[in-house]
Amino acid sequence: MNGSASRATYSVAKAGKPVAALVDMELFEKIRRMKEQFELLSAELGKAYAKVDEEIGMKEINNSVKTVRAERRASPANISSIIVFH
Repeated sequence: MNGSASRATYSVAKAGKPVAALVDMELFEKIRRMKEQFELLSAELGKAYAKVDEEIGMKEINNSVKTVRAERRASPANISSIIVFH
């Protein structure tokens, strides 16, 4: 195992390639909460776009992503975009 000095995080390699990681519980819980939030958002998007043509829905999603990314590049600490569900 190769250890990192910060927060007791370790990576496990097999044949020189990373295959697993050991992290402290605080970071693990943060990752778990982020995953739960992502799953909830994904479910909401699925419901919001259930009756929308896939091509139209993907265009709307891609445009929203482009807008947010552009704002982040312009001002990473101040994002004002609101994603509107169809």
